[in-house]
Amino acid sequence: MKKALCLILAMVPVCAAPLVTLGTALAGQITVLQGKGVWPADKVPAELPPYPDGEVAGSGCTDECIIQVANTSEAALRAYLEGLKAAGWDVSSGGGGSEARKGAHTATFVILGAAGLHITVRTATMSAWPADSIPEAIQKPQGCKPMDAMLSDQGNNSWQYSFTCLGMSEQEANAYMDGLIKNGWVGDRSMATSTTRWRGKPYALSVELYEIAGGNVSFNSYYQQED
Repeated sequence: MKKALCLILAMVPVCAAPLVTLGTALAGQITVLQGKGVWPADKVPAELPPYPDGEVAGSGCTDECIIQVANTSEAALRAYLEGLKAAGWDVSSGGGGSEARKGAHTATFVILGAAGLHITVRTATMSAWPADSIPEAIQKPQGCKPMDAMLSDQGNNSWQYSFTCLGMSEQEANAYMDGLIKNGWVGDRSMATSTTRWRGKPYALSVELYEIAGGNVSFNSYYQQED
């Protein structure tokens, strides 16, 4: 189970799987990069080792860190990514870029010709479970530490709540889905559906086990008011 990959190169969207981004307003941030020749060890997760090839042309950090590396190669990047795999990172490639995930951390890597290698590093935001905003029948998985959660209005009296459980194993994810089915939901370990009454109105529910990667598990849950 992998997410879709979308790169925007020269304002032309290119999509494949998995997800790779160049970070927000990359072109604007590159012009203010600082720290030439220095890996920003105090800004990026300690779990991400310094990139050993080429030269750090600069870095800049706001909500995420962007690191520009000059004079490197695809072969050097592949070797670095293999090292991340050996260190427990979940690494995937496609559409001209690569992504590595471990715990709450995500690093993306894109080589853009003479512009060199661009590395974007982001740490997910931990989230509170929105118990007052979703039906009680959509239960928080046992031991889940939600991160990068998003509750969105889908229109037509329907909503989506997406969340990722930090450090959840495949076995724990399967146990959660099995528990739903044991409690009367219909489906399997990938998708289960049910109905409930919430705030005095009937709702159709579904929970999808969306992705297992990087030592985390992502879910999509939906609820729609029925007529």
